[in-house]
Amino acid sequence: MANSPKKIAFVDLETTGLDPFKHEIIEIGLVIYDVEKGTLEELNFKIRPMNIAAAEPKALEVNGYTESGWKNALPLRAVLQEVSSRCSGAYFLAYNATFDWSFLEAAYEKTRLPIPCHYHRLCIMSMAWCKIPKVKVEGYSLKTVCVYLGIEPEPKVHRALNGAKKAFEVYMALSKI
Repeated sequence: MANSPKKIAFVDLETTGLDPFKHEIIEIGLVIYDVEKGTLEELNFKIRPMNIAAAEPKALEVNGYTESGWKNALPLRAVLQEVSSRCSGAYFLAYNATFDWSFLEAAYEKTRLPIPCHYHRLCIMSMAWCKIPKVKVEGYSLKTVCVYLGIEPEPKVHRALNGAKKAFEVYMALSKI
């Protein structure tokens, strides 16, 4: 596997809703694990929403969005360029990879930037589903799996970097099962 990526990008997004074609990414959290060096880099980016009027109120409640809290948020294109420079060729891992990837894919298409990650993606929720018997947990939410594994769950108000950190912790714990 000489051409395997040397980095794994654990990604979590906060969005203004559930539809990647209607709603927006407002925060990206990354935990980048360098496989060769065994080092972690943590990054968090707040993104200035372009159409906050289309946001679902429940989504904004979950991620704690406030106008003042996003006062210094960056434009989507600038954030994606930074994410691209940090994640180029990295494996993409997320707790709910289909959700996060669909939003990233739509954002990269919207900004006409190339997707930087390796084409292989891993869904940590699917990994949990394979490794934790259904009789041991009630569903496979990140919170439920964290509790089962003895990992402190995310706070009630979700932040992207917290989610990326929890995804990394869950991945590491599941890797030992």
